[in-house]
Amino acid sequence: MKYSRSVIFLIFWLTASFGPAHADETVRSVTLEQIYTKMNSIKTLSYQSKIRSPAGNMARTKIWIKGNKVRAQGDRIKAGQIGKRGYQYFGDRWIESPGFSINTVITFLKEAHEADDTKIIGEQIINGEDTTIIEYTRPRWDNFSNVIKVKLWVSNKNFVPIKIQAVNITENKIQTEEISNISFEKIDETVFDDILKKDEQVKRQAKEKWISWMEAKEKGYQGALKMDEDLRYTPKQKEIYWESILSSICKDNPYSVKDDEMRAYARSRLLYWMDKESASSPTPPSGSPSAENVEIGRDSTYIAYANGVVEDTMTGLEWIAGLDADTNWNDAQNWVQSLTVDGGGWRMPTRDELKTLYKKGAGKSNMTPLLKISGFSVWSGEKKDSSTAWKVDFFGGRTSYRVIPIDCDRCMLTRAFAVRSKHNK
Repeated sequence: MKYSRSVIFLIFWLTASFGPAHADETVRSVTLEQIYTKMNSIKTLSYQSKIRSPAGNMARTKIWIKGNKVRAQGDRIKAGQIGKRGYQYFGDRWIESPGFSINTVITFLKEAHEADDTKIIGEQIINGEDTTIIEYTRPRWDNFSNVIKVKLWVSNKNFVPIKIQAVNITENKIQTEEISNISFEKIDETVFDDILKKDEQVKRQAKEKWISWMEAKEKGYQGALKMDEDLRYTPKQKEIYWESILSSICKDNPYSVKDDEMRAYARSRLLYWMDKESASSPTPPSGSPSAENVEIGRDSTYIAYANGVVEDTMTGLEWIAGLDADTNWNDAQNWVQSLTVDGGGWRMPTRDELKTLYKKGAGKSNMTPLLKISGFSVWSGEKKDSSTAWKVDFFGGRTSYRVIPIDCDRCMLTRAFAVRSKHNK
């Protein structure tokens, strides 16, 4: 009895001692929508960053963000970014670094906003500040084999991450970043002066290159127009030539609309001669199997036919792989809408339909080799909003959405597929 009373007293003492402290540390919850809304309203931001690499090395950096301008300066880096153009200070001068971008806390929040697996996983008080912990899988466009999980401890006060942890699941490496001295005060434009001067120089040089590019492409285009009217060439030869012209002008010239007109006309002539070639193909003799019934290959549940159709007997879906070249979403849509193979009825696939093709280790792109592509991403027909569309990345079988690129130079390794249900033929 005496022992029981002692235990009861101890429990009461612990409750009285620690109960109020825990109550004071209750973290007020926030939603992902609140975090994203605040992120979009940030116009200027500066902070200190302390990054510990997987090897244990420490780097301290000061970051300034103002609109589309970013500057990073620390003991191991001096870099800048204007829009999508990145610059690094090397050998006492600024040099352009294509593909280089500065990871900022805004970058991580934007990635979390775009990832399809982002979720709130908890709450925690860090250095006396309430935070909401969110987690997502980071897209890795530079290395398709790595899977990286990112955790952000987002301040419930200013909605900016104050701690970031990136875990490379594939290589079992962890990198952490601590954020401090966050400020939303106005930033003096002179912070970016030297980078802005370099950016103006780069833009002038780029414009000169585009002028030369346009002149060269117009010569090839004029040659295609003459060939198009020349009766000595077959529909197949004209089809191949227009396809090469279209491929050569896939980049979008920001200083002219002439290339837009050339692409549109080249695409229309390509489709025209493809139809002519199809119409001129010999008709199978009476009693022989038609082209759509001529089987040319099998792989597990897939059957390939001579007309390019690949049937999945498991799902009942029929597929056609588009041109094995980088393809933007609008061109993918136009191609699918123009398809008349085997009676037509083709459309762009959904994300769920594309996921049925994912087979790890199969072919070159984790799918049946009967669908002959070398890319690792395929557009779906589903748009997230007016400027972004979903696609499936076959290096890991995950979905993601990207801004719809206006030219094939911005859709690396992305392809177009057409699909239909067999019973809807």
